[in-house]
Amino acid sequence: MNYFRNYNRILWAFSLAILAALVIFLIWNLYHRMARELLVIESQAERHHDWLEYVLRSSVDQIQSLRMSADLDPNGMFEKQPAFKIPGYIKPIAGQLGFTADAITNPDAGGNWMGWQSLDRHKKDLMRELQRAKGLDSSLRSLQFNLPSAVQSRYISVQDFVLSSPWKESSKQTWGASVYQSEVWLSGQKQSNPLRQPVWGKSFYGGDDLGLLLPLTVPVDDANRWVGVAEIDIALDDLNRKNSEFSYPLGVTMMVDAHENILAHPQAYANPLKVSQMPLWHQVNPAEISLQSIVSMPAHRVHLLGEWYVWHQPFDAAPFEMIYLLRRADLLKALAVEQGPALLAIMIGMLSLMWFSNYLTRREFAGPAALLVEHIERISLEKNSDATRPDESSRVPRAWQPMFERTGQAFSAAREYAGLQQELKIAAELQQAILPRNWPKDQRFTLYGAMRPAKAVGGDFHDHLQLSQDVLSVSVADVSGKGVAAALFAMVSKTELRGASQDHALQIQQTLHVANKQLAQGNDNCMFVTALHAVFDFENQMIGLANAGHLAPICIHADGQIEEIHLPANLALGLIDEFDFEVKEYRLAAGERWVLITDGVTEAMNENFEEFGTERLIRVLQQHVQSGCEVIVNAVMQAVADFAQNADPSDDLTCVVFHYHPEAVS
Repeated sequence: MNYFRNYNRILWAFSLAILAALVIFLIWNLYHRMARELLVIESQAERHHDWLEYVLRSSVDQIQSLRMSADLDPNGMFEKQPAFKIPGYIKPIAGQLGFTADAITNPDAGGNWMGWQSLDRHKKDLMRELQRAKGLDSSLRSLQFNLPSAVQSRYISVQDFVLSSPWKESSKQTWGASVYQSEVWLSGQKQSNPLRQPVWGKSFYGGDDLGLLLPLTVPVDDANRWVGVAEIDIALDDLNRKNSEFSYPLGVTMMVDAHENILAHPQAYANPLKVSQMPLWHQVNPAEISLQSIVSMPAHRVHLLGEWYVWHQPFDAAPFEMIYLLRRADLLKALAVEQGPALLAIMIGMLSLMWFSNYLTRREFAGPAALLVEHIERISLEKNSDATRPDESSRVPRAWQPMFERTGQAFSAAREYAGLQQELKIAAELQQAILPRNWPKDQRFTLYGAMRPAKAVGGDFHDHLQLSQDVLSVSVADVSGKGVAAALFAMVSKTELRGASQDHALQIQQTLHVANKQLAQGNDNCMFVTALHAVFDFENQMIGLANAGHLAPICIHADGQIEEIHLPANLALGLIDEFDFEVKEYRLAAGERWVLITDGVTEAMNENFEEFGTERLIRVLQQHVQSGCEVIVNAVMQAVADFAQNADPSDDLTCVVFHYHPEAVS
């Protein structure tokens, strides 16, 4: 038989299909690479944002530290301290009211003190503020080392003086009564800053040596009294240097405030010390992109806005936004240039490979493949082990011989697997056979139950035993795990529980104690079984219940009310060999229906991984409060099946219903 009559024609058609698929793949790979690159951009932007957040947060932390260091009297001991001694380098201004520290001999030893009132030692409030400023002086100087981006700082007091650092001659600084009209001073007032939080102000030009500066202020209070404002001026020059450290080679990162002022931008601040006024958004960015359209998008993700990829995220430490912009065409061009040679090499390689494969397969594949087909036909009809090896007369190439042997072994394994499946089917039938099939025929009550395994065999079981004419025991149990091991342990558990019930009848606690001890001994695999054991005493119209780690039973009262009966918590059977099980008794009322289930009912899942749950179970029961036991059991099983639909069973299902109707006897 010629199995490969049209082989060449099919192979060339397949080669052309591969070529077309390759072209499609290359296009897809380009866009897939772009998608991965966008994830890289998100990651790089996130890290860059965290770095800038750290810089801004450090500024806020430093100014908060300044406020804390300004507390003169944290322990209430100020009044007992020696009188403040005014430093000698603070001198009155000749010929006018006020004082400065222009006479300081070592400018590195402190800042400049500039006041516009007399140095009267009898003014207690002034002395207290001068002492506060003295304590702040060293903290302001240390800012140059702790916060390199802070190029200058100052403390403005309500007592008509300013302390600025680093030292600079008073004639080169702005001070005097006009500072109380500045935005910095107004930001410390309680009506404008009731929460007493740090405030980022408007930028100002600090000269050719400093460039644009961004003030950060915080009010300083003494108890509940406002005494001044601490200020740190952050150099946008330093902020732009840090912003320029963004590691991704394409696109641009920037920092923008709420008024659309650009605080950091690689091109706008190419020479930051020469920029005397912050540029606005529309002056440095494409006209088709508005700041509002960007910030209205979800943060932390790259979005396509027209022909631009945009990413943004606000800062926690400041009312600013970090924004990243990248033209889509620039990214595509970069990826094409980067991957073009490699993709061209792949295409040439694939064409060469297809030609070589056509030549090689004609010589090395067609003939051996035909022999393999004949070998498969032979071993599928023979059962001896020698059939798994290639026939010596078939002239099988040496390289193909292992494949022939593995094929034979696979067919043998398939036959063995089919036999195992048959044995599992028999085991499942045996398991169903030993579960109760015949239900009690008693005019006083009705009992019915069903179990549906998740696999071929399951770990759930139910049982009932007529202990005497007036005593009936009912058990529902669930073994840990599923499959054959759980089924075997379930049968052992059923046997032990039944035997203990026969020996101890109404002594439920002793029944569970004996069964638990037997299951725990020799339990090397540490398996366990949860169980709900009920004993119905018809003479005294009582029901005794014990819950060994199982779901609570549900009672449908005669008036149709449904109640979940919560029992004392006990351990599951088989965990430890000594445990005192608690039992609870209830009055057995006419017309009651008791529903006992395993967690396979409430924990059954659908394709959306939603659980069936107790609420759905109760809704099913509400529709059958007057139905017979078999109807209720079938309704529960069907409701779970309808809910799960095509989802694989997550656990075995068991449901048993008991209906007490003594009025039928009378």
